[in-house]
Amino acid sequence: MPENIVLDSVIRAQYDAVHNDMGYFDRSNVGKLAIFGADRFSWLQGMVSNDVTRLQAKNNYGDCRACVLDATGHLLTDLALVPVRTFLGSIPFVKELRLPDEEFFIADLPRENVAKIRAIFERFIIMEDVEVRDVSDALGCFSYQGPVAGEGWEYGFPPRPDPIAGLEKMTYTWPADYSGIVGESGSGGFNVYFPMLLRNDMLGAAQLAGTLEIGTETQEILRIEAGIPKYGADMDETNIALEANLGPTHISMNKGCYVGQEIIARIDSRGHTNRSLTGLVFQKGCVPAVGDLIIATESDGSQKETGRITSVCAISPAMQDRPIALGYVRHEHSESHARLTVGAHAIEAEIVRLPFFKQPPPKQY
Repeated sequence: MPENIVLDSVIRAQYDAVHNDMGYFDRSNVGKLAIFGADRFSWLQGMVSNDVTRLQAKNNYGDCRACVLDATGHLLTDLALVPVRTFLGSIPFVKELRLPDEEFFIADLPRENVAKIRAIFERFIIMEDVEVRDVSDALGCFSYQGPVAGEGWEYGFPPRPDPIAGLEKMTYTWPADYSGIVGESGSGGFNVYFPMLLRNDMLGAAQLAGTLEIGTETQEILRIEAGIPKYGADMDETNIALEANLGPTHISMNKGCYVGQEIIARIDSRGHTNRSLTGLVFQKGCVPAVGDLIIATESDGSQKETGRITSVCAISPAMQDRPIALGYVRHEHSESHARLTVGAHAIEAEIVRLPFFKQPPPKQY
């Protein structure tokens, strides 16, 4: 008999806050590289898979999601490039933080990839005026997620309390850099980067505004439901970026040359990859495990290994509390009516088009 699993009430409250209101994630442990120098735009344009030129606009406070690829198109990391335009020279602790006192980029990326990507970046700096510095420990990051966060970013928070109100007036504050609407939960929101010395002030402001902190278990449910691949779980250096569905958000098909572009263009012209990250849903209580093989039984009764499970959520509120998973499935099986089973116990799986959670359209003002 399948086990009857019930979602913890605290997790349910956090989940509801993000989808119906607003909550915050503490992302301070994420990796951060400061990239600065007069040639940073043109140099980055040749290093990453997306078009960074739009970030040159002074009124652009969004980020640019991109990939760093090797010459064969395999994924070395995903990242977000966040333009920071606040001049920091007048702030007393800037020297201690070793932050540049000029405009620069924050490259927000998985912490485990920081040393690797910094080394790659520095190897490709030839004559350019560019410097790359690891500021992972110097900078914190809070992500405010949910429809109220998204609307607050676009239209202002009143009558709701602003979760970072007043911080820009503090004597030693580096005015928060907003990365704009970002995909951390599937419900919209914004990121704020700040010196780690101000973490307690950021925390106090969030609590004063009544903003609920979202724990790591809830974050993982939200991530999987939103179909957001995680480096080290759903993708790594063995994956082509397009296999992880990063094409629409992280790759420009119209920009100039960058490392790995030829392979990406070739796959795009073909129309699809051999396999892709796919959503799977199961009957209640039938929970697969990460690493389980996905088997396709075709119309003639033959069975073929078609992929593996990479992320699992035991209870998905978006799918009537059924278990869901992300996993790689070969193209011919994701597009056909093949019967899919998972793991040694042959748990039946149904393909669902990602994302599992469909956010209602934003309010019109």
